[in-house]
Amino acid sequence: MNRSRLYPLVLMVGLLISLSESVSAQRAALQSSPPVKSAAEPFIEEARRQIDNGLAKGALRSLGIAIGKDRSAAEAYLLRGKAYDMLGMPQKALEDLDRFVQMRPSDPAGYIGRGDLKNFNMQHEAAVDDYSMAAKLAPSSVSPFLGRGLALAAMGKYKEAIKDYQWALRLDPNHVEALENMGLAYMHSGRPLEAVTYFEKALNLEKNPTWRQKIQSWIDELLQEAAATAEKRQGPTRAPTGSLRRMW
Repeated sequence: MNRSRLYPLVLMVGLLISLSESVSAQRAALQSSPPVKSAAEPFIEEARRQIDNGLAKGALRSLGIAIGKDRSAAEAYLLRGKAYDMLGMPQKALEDLDRFVQMRPSDPAGYIGRGDLKNFNMQHEAAVDDYSMAAKLAPSSVSPFLGRGLALAAMGKYKEAIKDYQWALRLDPNHVEALENMGLAYMHSGRPLEAVTYFEKALNLEKNPTWRQKIQSWIDELLQEAAATAEKRQGPTRAPTGSLRRMW
C-alpha cells in the first residue's frame, strides 16, 4: 500500500482509539465518583435518629427543613408520615405516605407504612391491598406477609392469616412476632395444640418480659382447656381404693 494512503488510515484509527479511550475514561470517572447528596440529606438523617429515639416533634422540624430544601426528597415524606403517626395524626400521616407512594411506586416501604397505618386505624381491607402490593414488590421480606396476616386475623379470616404467617416463617423461622401471631391465629381457630407449639417456640425467643408473661398465660390456659376436653372425652380415670383397675 502507498505510504501516503497508509498514513491517514493509521491516523484515523489512532484518533478512534484515543476517542474510545477518552469516553471509557469519562465513563469510569463518572461511575467511580460519589453520588451528589441532596441538601435535604443531613436533615433526613437527623430526623431518622429522632424517630428512633421517639422524638417525633423534633423529627417533624427536621423534615420540614429537609422538604423546604428539596421537595423531591421522597424519603422525607415517608419519615414525616411515620412522625405524624407517632403523634396521633393519621390523616396527615396518610397524606405523606400517599405522596411517597406516588413518588416511588416501586418501593415496598410506602405500601408497608401505609398498610400499617390503615391496619392500626381499623381499615383492615384497605391494609390488605397495600400489603399485597408490597408482597409483590418484596417477596423475600417478612413485613408484608406479617402485616397482611394481622389484617386478615383482625377480620376473622384466620385460615388466610395462618397462610401468611407460614410464609413469613419460611422466610425467617425465628421471627418472634410471626410465631406469636401464628399461635394466636391457631388459638382463635380452636386448635389449641398447634397454638401451644408456636407459643412455646416464641417463648424461647421473646426477650420482652411483658410478652413472655402473656405467652406463658396463653400456654397455661390452652393446656388446661386441652386437659379438660380430654377428661370429658375419656371419662373419670381415678381408681377406687384398693383397686388398680381404671373406672370408665
